Amino acid sequence: MSVSASLITRDEEVLLPACLASLKPLVDEIVVYDTGSTDATISIARAAGATVIAGFWNNDFARARNAALDACPTDWVLSLSADDTVHGHPQALRDAVERTSQSVLALPLKRVDGPPIPSATLLRKSVYRWSGAVHEVPWPIVGAPIEPPAMVSQVFVRKHRTSRDVASQERNLAIAASAVARGDVSPFPGWPHLAAAVSAATLGHVEDAEGWLEAAGRLSDQWDARARVFAKVASDFARAEIANRR
Repeated sequence: MSVSASLITRDEEVLLPACLASLKPLVDEIVVYDTGSTDATISIARAAGATVIAGFWNNDFARARNAALDACPTDWVLSLSADDTVHGHPQALRDAVERTSQSVLALPLKRVDGPPIPSATLLRKSVYRWSGAVHEVPWPIVGAPIEPPAMVSQVFVRKHRTSRDVASQERNLAIAASAVARGDVSPFPGWPHLAAAVSAATLGHVEDAEGWLEAAGRLSDQWDARARVFAKVASDFARAEIANRR
């Protein structure tokens, strides 16, 4: 069974070559949705054989990721960032989607500044879409069953940019705060608050992060089982960052 990889990029000429090189043995197609690069990102992607979509940026990661999904020719898609590299047996992803009865799979994500965490990034686009303007998550299309992602063995993702990159986290916090202000409830009520808590905690804004967590908790009576799973992951991450800053 065929698998595509999709990326969203902007001015990633430094990290993108390693990402694309790591993907070549593992996937059948690579789609790059570019949000306005002014460096060599687009030419690097095209030289590597990727399909490049000249897109736009409107402070919504899920929208951009879904646009990349839509351009992929296969149902199974591995969604990544340009600072990721994928490591493992060349047949591992294809074997995983061939064997599974599920529609979303998790790959271990190894970070440069923290322990490995599961990252649900391999999904069937006919069943799942990305949701949430920032710290986006895979969310089932209406009517699809709720299922915990199975872990893929023999392959992992390594993230090369630190989660404490200040400029990125300040941007993410601004996007999350804007989502809260406009009443965004994607993918569920309180997620924008949790996203803000994650970025605030990572930036060391402890009191702000605790306030965002408290605000999210007040909406927890509206969470279904899947929402509770993602809420726990986000809140646990934020609380661990808060503890590290005290």
